Order: sequence, then C-alpha cells, then structure tokens
Amino acid sequence: MEEPRKLYPLKFLPIGEDFAWGGRELEKRYGKAFVASDAQGRTKRMEKGSRVAESHEIADLGYRDSQILDGWLAGNSLSEVMDMYLDRIVGERVFSYYGRQFPLSIKLIDAEGRIPLLVHPDDVTAGQRYDFLGKAKMWYVLDTRPGASISIGFRRDTDADELYRSCLDGSIGDLLNTLEPHPGDCFTIRPGTVHSASGVVLLEVSEASPLDFCLYGWGAEIAEEEFDGALGLVEALDFIDYKAYEPTSAPEGKLAKGDEFTVTRMDLKDALHIIAGENGGFAVYFCVSGEASVQVPSTGGMESTVIKTGETVLVPAEIDDFYLVPRQSGTVLVEVLVEREEEADEYIDPNAEPELPGEGEEFKFNSVYGRFSKD
Repeated sequence: MEEPRKLYPLKFLPIGEDFAWGGRELEKRYGKAFVASDAQGRTKRMEKGSRVAESHEIADLGYRDSQILDGWLAGNSLSEVMDMYLDRIVGERVFSYYGRQFPLSIKLIDAEGRIPLLVHPDDVTAGQRYDFLGKAKMWYVLDTRPGASISIGFRRDTDADELYRSCLDGSIGDLLNTLEPHPGDCFTIRPGTVHSASGVVLLEVSEASPLDFCLYGWGAEIAEEEFDGALGLVEALDFIDYKAYEPTSAPEGKLAKGDEFTVTRMDLKDALHIIAGENGGFAVYFCVSGEASVQVPSTGGMESTVIKTGETVLVPAEIDDFYLVPRQSGTVLVEVLVEREEEADEYIDPNAEPELPGEGEEFKFNSVYGRFSKD
C-alpha cells in the first residue's frame, strides 16, 4: 500500500478587495501580486497599482477561499484540502471542535481612508441565527500615516437608542473610544465591540466568519460587494456591548490570548526548534520584518520554505517537528495558534464511574415481583 504524501508548509495567493477606503500600500510595501475573486470563487489577477483595502492571506469563508501557491497541492483551495486531509491540517483537537471549517482568517488591511464602523456577534449568536462562527479579532499595527486613528468600543456607557440616533445624525464619532495607534500596537476586539480605523496598515487575525455588520459608513456609499445588506445597524443592536471600553490584557509575552486564538510576537535572532505536543495543532506565521525559513526534517535532509516580509505560511499539524530560522537580522514573526479545548458538558460528572451501577451484571426476570433482578 502506497504511503500517503507528507504535507508541507502552505503559502496562498493573496485575494485583494478593492474598497473605497483602501490604499496601495500593500503592493508598495510588500511587492504583493493579488488576485480578485467573485462570489462563485472564480479568480483573476488584479492589475498592478490597483487599490487594495484588504488582502485575504488565509481564508476559508465560502465567498473567499484561498488557493495554495506552490508544491504538489498548488491550485487547490483551503476548503478542498480541509475536506481531503481533515485533522492532518489542523490537528485532532482542533478538528474535533471545528470539523472541516478552518478556524482562522488572516488578513492584511490598508486603511488609507476610514473603515466603516463594524461589529461582530459571538459564537452563540452567530450559530443560532446564521449557522456560522462568531468573530473575535485582533489588530496588530504594522504602519501608520499622519493623523492615524483606531476606534474601539465606546468612551462611556451608552445604549441602543443613543447609538441608533447618533448613526442617523452622524454624531457617532463623539461616542467612540478613539486612540492614536503606533507600529507594534496590538488591539484585541471582542465580539460585540464596535470598531473602525483610518490611516493604518494592519495585520488582522480573526475567527473564520463572514459576519461583518456595518453600522455606519462615515458618509460614503457602502458597496454591495463589501457588506451584506442584511447585516446592518438594526440587526446588530441586541448584541452590541454598550459599556465603556476596557482594554483586554494578554499574558506576558503574548499579543493576544483567548479561546479562539493565541498570538505571539517572535524576535527571531537564532534558529528555533518547534516540537508540537500530543494532539498538537497547526501554526500560522506572518513575517513582520526581515526574512525567515521554515525547515522541515526529511529523509534527504531539510526541506525549506522561505517567508519574506509581508508573507504568511500555514504549517499543518502533521508537521510536528520543524525549525524557524532567521535569514536576515531583525527578523520578526507573528505566530498564531488555536489552543481551544473541547468544552466539558456541565451535566457530566467527571468523577463518575465508567459504568452505571449494576452495568455488566446478569439480570433475570423475577415472576414473583414482576421485575428484573440479580436474584
């Protein structure tokens, strides 16, 4: 019987989105070439110099499905390899929770203008209403322009009525908690938290969900290609968090840590040996600066996949032993892991015996008492 082919680190074709608030910095900064994708998943090359607001680096969203760039899986989409290789891609633990859905979305964002005011539901609301995952996300600031800003949550407690009226009369900006961002800043955006940004280049890590609710467009016309018209202000009013914003702190050494993902900044000065534990999952690496390689031991030595500045690679769970090696000084990576554990059933006693009382014993029908008994 032929042995299955070993999976390898996967790189994907960036899918560009041309929205009115976008810029051209992703091509200038990273030399990226983008493809555009329609609702049926058909792709075509975007012309050089095109405005690109978002670049889907890794996406399994139905309407956006990343294609593998090279190797023997080249041309296959992420959803196709998930169907074919299942837990070999994401690991047993992650697969037992998410099934065939790849759980993460990785984007680059260039907001030359102002991103519409957004909000996302949590997993429970999204699952009950739309049969999708919710959307926790993280923004890592890669660069800023003069006058850059990020708005996350409200500067004071408010309510649905005030939010609705302020969106109608255009005074919504006065309600928002607005900050001046700097390169290297990190913002965790929990479900229910309203958010927007302008003048920034961002790395976005989020749950894999298409549920973007648009609350306000800052006076610009919202294109149908950007947002589903059924996901608007009125539909979001009951799951928005109206409390004053409080930053979410991550453990020391982490950019973000939650049930949905763990994100770590890595200053890669020397080769780093990565050995996954039992039921280990996949890893995603984005190169912030410099250049690195993912080196995987093989019978012929080491197989190497290079990650340049602005590139993203997915290391499948099947590769449980590899090295991260800097190829330039000043190499910085962002590592994304999913460490979510299957939630315990609150109705199950973990201390209970593995068998019910009397299970495995022989019972006979007692005609005197009209019931089964051991005697």
